[in-house]
Amino acid sequence: MANPNNNGTYVGKVLKKPIFVHNREGIDFQARWTLCVRRDYKNRKGEYDYDFIPMRLYGDESRLKIARRLEEKDVIIVTGCTVTESYDTKNGRKFNMYIRVEKINFPPRTSYNPETVIREETDFLPFG
Repeated sequence: MANPNNNGTYVGKVLKKPIFVHNREGIDFQARWTLCVRRDYKNRKGEYDYDFIPMRLYGDESRLKIARRLEEKDVIIVTGCTVTESYDTKNGRKFNMYIRVEKINFPPRTSYNPETVIREETDFLPFG
């Protein structure tokens, strides 16, 4: 279970399809993608800015199955915790930040699409 002091929920669009990282045996153990999240305030120009947040989902195939469904521009709700890591290079120490994904949800569809609406028969109504 995630630490409640380091846990957040992010709603945004998938920037690109996830890439999968595999081990030496060729078995995927991690999915990586970037989530485009709109800030909740406007800038000086009166426009919203966006943050591009790296996401990582770890686990076996049963956990990675949902990441395989993600497509570019999908709107998703992600719950997870912030992780930082550091590593040394010849140019000095580098730091990296990402969200370790615990849960992914798809919000309900709210846009009207006549192709997906089940139409009821209305011939019996007295006001045609």
